[in-house]
Amino acid sequence: MHIRQTSEHVFSSILAVLMDAIALFIGLYLATWIRFDADLFPIDPEKGVPSSDQLVRLILLAMAVFLVVFQNLGLFKRPHQGRFEDMIPRILRAIFISFVLYFAFEAALRMDPQFSRKALLISLGTVPFCVLLERYLLYRLELHHARHSPIENKVLMVGTDTSALRLSSAIERDKFLKASICGFLRTDPTLPWPRRNS
Repeated sequence: MHIRQTSEHVFSSILAVLMDAIALFIGLYLATWIRFDADLFPIDPEKGVPSSDQLVRLILLAMAVFLVVFQNLGLFKRPHQGRFEDMIPRILRAIFISFVLYFAFEAALRMDPQFSRKALLISLGTVPFCVLLERYLLYRLELHHARHSPIENKVLMVGTDTSALRLSSAIERDKFLKASICGFLRTDPTLPWPRRNS
């Protein structure tokens, strides 16, 4: 079923970009705070602590890499399809790819200072936590909105077999599609009309 992109979908995608950017910043900043300000790790007296401006520049660069990867992997595409639990592996894969690309990008640019390796190691925990939490809250918000939105798509099912019946039930259960089944087109006159549970 083809779902046309509406202004609401575009707004949801933009909101997802902004929320992901905030979650990434918090996750990366939290990792640098734990590394340098929480007194949990020793500070090399020769290297010292990077300035706030340097840390923010490194965090913004890492955020840009993450957001580009997220975009290329379709994480901002709307409407949603399926459950949030089904999205978790794709989100974690995007985060892992982003870390690998950031390491390569940083090495290619020969950045000085580099992002603290211990901070990046800590961010392997803080970034997925912040992004998954933000994504879950955003998913629940969008699901609540979809449940209380009017039906926008009328679907005509081709076929009357059990597969068509299961597909029609799945379409109506997925609130993000905002769809209802308006009828069935019987392709084989010998097949019975489907009986749906009320």
